[in-house]
Formats: sequence, structure tokens, C-alpha cells
Amino acid sequence: MVRAFAVIALALALGCSSGDPAGGTGGAAGSGGLAGSAGAAGAAGAGGSSVGGFAGLGFDCGQGDPKADDRPLPKDVTAAAPNLELAATSRRIEVWTPVDSPLKDSEVIDFGQGACEALLFDLDAHQVAQPDLSTRVRIVVVDGATFDQATGAPGAYGVAFSATHSTTDAVILPADGLANVVELDDTLAHELTHIVSGRAAPYDAWLPWWLIEGIAVLSGSQFGKKLHDQPTGFVVDWLDVADGSDADLTFQRYGLEDQTQNLGEVGHDQALSGFFIEYLRVKRGIADVQARLLAVMRKVSDGDDFAATFAAELGVPLAQAQADYAQFLDDTVADLAKRYAGTVFE
Repeated sequence: MVRAFAVIALALALGCSSGDPAGGTGGAAGSGGLAGSAGAAGAAGAGGSSVGGFAGLGFDCGQGDPKADDRPLPKDVTAAAPNLELAATSRRIEVWTPVDSPLKDSEVIDFGQGACEALLFDLDAHQVAQPDLSTRVRIVVVDGATFDQATGAPGAYGVAFSATHSTTDAVILPADGLANVVELDDTLAHELTHIVSGRAAPYDAWLPWWLIEGIAVLSGSQFGKKLHDQPTGFVVDWLDVADGSDADLTFQRYGLEDQTQNLGEVGHDQALSGFFIEYLRVKRGIADVQARLLAVMRKVSDGDDFAATFAAELGVPLAQAQADYAQFLDDTVADLAKRYAGTVFE
């Protein structure tokens, strides 16, 4: 069974995720373009050439032909926006908007290209070959009120819905967030990481929240740093004052069950989780930490023990890595230059 990600809105562009384990068929209008989108993507271009059977906008993204996916969009999305249409498509990404969307063709294409760059960045960081991402990733862009209705996350910049047996996975974003390119790029890399990892590990009930969100926070930070020299904004506010007790609290509260009670606790735990992944990458020298953790997620989803798999893939026992991280925070609480040295937050 696919775990439902929590729908949380943070004012500082915290990427969040949502799932629909109960499934559902979604709205008829939301699946109207699926037959056309299932074919191989054609050449790029905003002129309306046929792209995978869909006579609309096409943009270039990635390599390899996707497989057909006849499942509709998540039912929460189609219930809130029953008039969706496939606005643009490529080999790796589809962009869906309401029929009456005010977005211009050029804006849809620009958004699609930006989303493509974020997805390819994530695939590279996690060492996932593009053909392994067999079906296209669907990204839905709607107005703010529709976004709030679909996600229950007013103020968020994006939400990722996990796949079910009857609905596809998807990322949904509010159109008014497209203007803030710094937050948009961060959010896309964050939410698309959830899609990549969710496809690798669809049975994730034995994966802790600090891993699910931590790996996404780091990806968003890395992509934001690459494009705008700005990692995820809210993280350092928590890290500047964090000590070992904050790490211990995060691992306890953000484990297999999300025990956070408010937005402040979510921000705290996601910040400490993201920096734990970065600590493993930089301070423990595990340069390919995202790829290794994705391997952990995949194996645990297949039934392997989490702690044993973590130790085998990362070369350090889980309890030891967590204890060392807490000690590192204690040792650097008065020396932030040392804490951040070499990290994406430096």
C-alpha cells in the first residue's frame, strides 16, 4: 500500500507531498488527453505539431520513448479541476492546465522546459537512467483557489501526489507561483524527487519521513543553489540554532509515523532531515548519497530491513550515523562556518 504523504503548507516554499491510497477514477475531463499522450514524443516546438498523438504544444525533454499510462490524474486533482486538458508534452513530462487557463503558450512551454531541467537534475543526482522513468511525469498548473481545494495546502508552492493502483502520480502547482522563479525551481526539484523516489519505492510504509522529505529538501536546495545560488530558504533558519537534541527529536518525531503537530515542527524536522542527508554527503564523504539512499528506498520497498539496508548501502550503521550527526551539531553550534563548510548551505 502506498503511504499518503502529508499535505502541509509552509510560507517559505516548503515542498510538500500528498497521496491518495484509496485510489479513485478521477474526473472524465482530466483523462481526456491520455490516449494521445501515451505515444512516443515528437520533436520539440511550440507550433502545434503532433506530439505522441496529441496535436498541441511540444517541448524537448530527455531521451527514450515513454510507455502508455491509461490511469487518470489523482482524484483530488480532477475533483477540484474537472476541466483539465493536456497543454504540452515531451518524452519525460506532460503539462496539464484548465481549458480556460490564462497561461500563454509561451509560458506553458517555458514552464515545461524549466520542469524538465529540474527532473533531469534529479535523475542525474539519483543516478536514474531516463528510460527507467517509463511513464511521463504529469505536472498540473491551476489557479490558487483550485490548488488550495485540491491539496488542502494553501500557501504551499507545490504538492506531489503518489500513484495508486488506479491513478497516476502527479505534481500540482498554483499558477501564481510561476512568477517566483527561485521558489519555483526549488519546488520543482523537491516535488519531482518525490515522484522519482516514489516510483522506485512505491511500497514505502517502512521508510522514515526524515528520509522521504530529507532527500527532497536536499535536491531542491542543490537545484536552487545551481541556478540561483540560493538553497532552500527555510532550512538555515532552523540549522543556525540547531544542536544535537534537535537531531534526536527529528529522528524520533519524523520516523515511520509523522508525529509533527504544526507548521513549525514540520519546518524544523524537514530542515534537520535535509541537512542530515547533506551531512552524509559532505562530512562523511558519501558523494553519491542520493543514489545510495534511493537504493535503500527501493530495497526496503521490496521488503528488506531498513537499518540493515542503510548500513550495507552507506557503509555506516544507521544508529551510528544518526549519533554522529547529533554530535556534529553539538560540536558546531557555536561555529556555523565549520558547520556549513563545503555544504550547499555554505
